[in-house]
Amino acid sequence: MFKGNPRLVTKIKGEVIRLIRSKLAAVVFLLIAILVLPGCIALAIDTEINPDGSGTRKMDVAIEETLDELLKTAAIQQGEPTFEEQMKKSAPKGSKFDTYTEEGKVHYAVSFKFENVRELRKLSEATSRGTQGLKTSGIRLTKKERILFATYDFSEKIPASTAKVSPEQEKLAKAISLTYKLALPGRIIKSNADEIEENSATWRISALKGGEVRASSRYIRWWVVGVVALLLLLIVVAGVFAALQAISRRRASCSSPTGE
Repeated sequence: MFKGNPRLVTKIKGEVIRLIRSKLAAVVFLLIAILVLPGCIALAIDTEINPDGSGTRKMDVAIEETLDELLKTAAIQQGEPTFEEQMKKSAPKGSKFDTYTEEGKVHYAVSFKFENVRELRKLSEATSRGTQGLKTSGIRLTKKERILFATYDFSEKIPASTAKVSPEQEKLAKAISLTYKLALPGRIIKSNADEIEENSATWRISALKGGEVRASSRYIRWWVVGVVALLLLLIVVAGVFAALQAISRRRASCSSPTGE
């Protein structure tokens, strides 16, 4: 692990000094820092879609504690905003920003609600500018309605990194975890996810190569099913009642006295 590797510590500090002296933009600084620290960065996107197309999204960046302190120190020396400040600044209005430490990693998370996919696209683009490694694009959501059920088709792209990296950095970057979790209404019936469980799917995506998430679900409108079932029951009851009435009238007719 990072804390017990003096050579890696020296290498990281040297990289930080080089970046500070070259006065690179904060986004490039963070990207290079990520690439030289295998296993110390965990990126996560969690999206939940409601039946009406609204939903919630959480974008989380977890950084190993020692690296987090190193990044803060470098940012202060550089006169640049810290990673936390960048995320807070880019967080959409009305969103929730949270930071906490868990299992040796400092988490920076932004969560927000959206009314439709258009708003989700807009808010995600704004948030991505602050989360650096959590960039998304091409968000699409289509809904096809039927009488008893509705189908949802969702897709989103995680663009590949455009920064030039060395073969060594590319090898190290494979250890960075990038997880995308999606929850759709109903049951997922088709997806390219790594894991599927009822209405949720999970992808593990390469931080360098990027990828695309695709999933379709079927949502049964149980209230419509209930109304239809009730109507059918009423029709059956009405039919049985009408049949009984007819039988009763026929019996009454047959039992009436006839004159001689």
